[in-house]
Amino acid sequence: MKKIFTVILLISIILTAFVACEGEVDYLLWNDSASDDSSTTIDYSTIPLRLTFLSTNSSSATITFSNYTDRSVKYSTDGGTTWTDLDSSSGTITGIAAGTSVSLYATQTSNGSSYSTCFKIDADQPYTASGNAMSLLSSSAFATDTDMHIYAFACLFYGDTELTDASNLILPATTLSQSCYRSMFSGCTALTAAPELPATTLAQTCYISMFNGCTVLTTAPILPAASLVNSCYASMFKNCSNLTSLTCLATTNIQSVHVDNWLTSAGSNTSGTKTFYKNSSVADSSWTSGSIVPSSWTIAVYSGN
Repeated sequence: MKKIFTVILLISIILTAFVACEGEVDYLLWNDSASDDSSTTIDYSTIPLRLTFLSTNSSSATITFSNYTDRSVKYSTDGGTTWTDLDSSSGTITGIAAGTSVSLYATQTSNGSSYSTCFKIDADQPYTASGNAMSLLSSSAFATDTDMHIYAFACLFYGDTELTDASNLILPATTLSQSCYRSMFSGCTALTAAPELPATTLAQTCYISMFNGCTVLTTAPILPAASLVNSCYASMFKNCSNLTSLTCLATTNIQSVHVDNWLTSAGSNTSGTKTFYKNSSVADSSWTSGSIVPSSWTIAVYSGN
């Protein structure tokens, strides 16, 4: 009995010492070693943002970061066992083998408001994005953090033509801030699948141009917010030329000023049916008035209501 108690006491001391090692526990508590195509169910909300380079491509990849010097970027290429500070002089991670996942942590309390000043990720080989994007804002509490600041993820993947799939990227905030997702995926011409957007409380220009120019995206994420605000969805799906499905469950403040140009040229390359799904309590006329939904789109009731 005495031996058992001694062992338990030693384990307790070791664990206490481990947690006390400030700066290490932040980066070691989450196991993100499972691959995105694993048969094991993965809780992506507990995994830091990771970029997985497709094994079908034989070339090594490079990730280039812009406007990164004020946010202490760390990365891991071995499932979180080893974390390395981003080279502050080059702002790149090089020699990434096909099939490798690169996990990212950072600290960020502010972000630039334009393409030239925002924190940005760009790669030169095809990849997918998964895990919790909040690891770029809060390294120690990202799994539970939903606090969004102005421009938080603005332009994050802007113009990256190698990003193919973001369906397992977690954007957990339900209350948004001004321009927090502004142009986040704008110009991502290889993006085939978008992340879920669970936010129910919107902010001015929160999603403006988020998917503008995503030319191979066919299905938009469901937009669950009940009330619209100034320019919240403006240009959101503009130039998504292969888009065929959009679900918006708004019931109040449905005005063109809030969705200005959101479907301009959307679905223009498709000859089949393009369907806009609405809340069952809203009349079709609320969406057709002022051509909020173009006449070339069919309006239907969302079956999940």
